[in-house]
Amino acid sequence: VFKLHSALPPEEQRLAFQPCHGRRKVILSTNIAESSVTVQDVVFVIDSGLMKEKSHNVHANAGTLDCCYISQVNVIQRRGRAGRVRPGVAVHLFPRDALEQLPEYPVPEILRTPLEELCLQVHALGIHDVYQFLGKAMDPPAVAAIDTAEELLTNLQCLAWPGPSEGNGDGPSP
Repeated sequence: VFKLHSALPPEEQRLAFQPCHGRRKVILSTNIAESSVTVQDVVFVIDSGLMKEKSHNVHANAGTLDCCYISQVNVIQRRGRAGRVRPGVAVHLFPRDALEQLPEYPVPEILRTPLEELCLQVHALGIHDVYQFLGKAMDPPAVAAIDTAEELLTNLQCLAWPGPSEGNGDGPSP
């Protein structure tokens, strides 16, 4: 039995890729096995239909790690992990009609995570109208989410500090 997730050191992750000649190999994995890596000798995939996903509550200004249902494209991706080298089987631990209730695609990360770091990077590029810049994204974040990020960055004095030529050079750096 092997574990496979992004928090494992690379040498431990590599163990899941080693062949187990004459023995069945079981890998307990997060959604890293969905698309980030390919384990060649997977025969069976057992899909819970769930994943943990980072989210952000704009009103509470708090990050969360939520257990949520996957999307239809996640189901297809997980199914495709089985049988790459020889015939395989994917078993989904949810009813077939539940598949139709799943969203087609996952919610984009820009819509579910804090925007402070992204806004700071946009400002560091010399772009001062963050609203217009992020508004051009394929899935633009809510104005309230940008407001919250900009307000926090302003309160922390990350957006207005004397640069090296104006002050002593101490202060936040993007």
